Amino acid sequence: MMKYTEGTDYPGIEYIKNNLDFYKQKFIDDTILVFRNANLSFEDHEQLQRVMGDVFGWSPNTSSGQTSRYIEDHSRNTNRTETNKDEVVVPWHVEHPYYDNPIVAGLWNMITFNIESGRGNTLFLDTAKVYEMLSESDKEFLGKCIVNSYSYGIHDRMFQTKAIKPHWLTSEPVVRFSLNDIKEGWHDLHSFDGRKPTKEESDRYLSIANWIVDEINNNEQLRIVHEWQQGDVIIPDLHKLAHAVMGGFSPRDRKFTGLWSYEKDTNIYPEVDESKN
Repeated sequence: MMKYTEGTDYPGIEYIKNNLDFYKQKFIDDTILVFRNANLSFEDHEQLQRVMGDVFGWSPNTSSGQTSRYIEDHSRNTNRTETNKDEVVVPWHVEHPYYDNPIVAGLWNMITFNIESGRGNTLFLDTAKVYEMLSESDKEFLGKCIVNSYSYGIHDRMFQTKAIKPHWLTSEPVVRFSLNDIKEGWHDLHSFDGRKPTKEESDRYLSIANWIVDEINNNEQLRIVHEWQQGDVIIPDLHKLAHAVMGGFSPRDRKFTGLWSYEKDTNIYPEVDESKN
């Protein structure tokens, strides 16, 4: 059975400041923090991110880091209609897995939501749980895999990344490879155990990775569903959570603003270290 997020009314920044250790542990335990009826201004939104960053360990925080904000209404998404609420219109993905300075959390602030709850849902799945379902042999194999990951619309070229990485807070293994087009010649195995892979190793990676993707796409027992409401602020752990978006809305009726939180200060450690490529 799918799990649905449970939120609490936004308690205000001073309460959060005084209970940061509680919220950090809840973030680790639940993978998503959900505040209802927050209705935050851009300034309050940024303050929340920086205050949390002091204890969570992400950047930006109150002493450093630049704000990385975007606004999303999915107006460019040709899969989205006002009637397809039961269809995935933004496919399952992990956020920019090739980044050298990874995005570790998002702060998503729903500023316009003029439709009934249950439309435009966001789906999440903890990739650490899928990893745990693998055999010990497959886990050991993936630990030696460097894979190809294309940077759509940003650098527009292929980068390499470890298939499995330690979570930035807990060190548990999480999936950090592209979840689409895992096939020979695209999102495939780049190297294995520090060398060019054999055909058998390349095929084995494609088999394991596509099994993981199938679980993420179809295993509803692992799925977490967030049904949006006006004024919601949610904070998902984007280092471990794969996520997708359901349809059933118009851009005029569903719009949020997001802030990216990074493992390290992007002023010092860029998203992608071009010097090593």
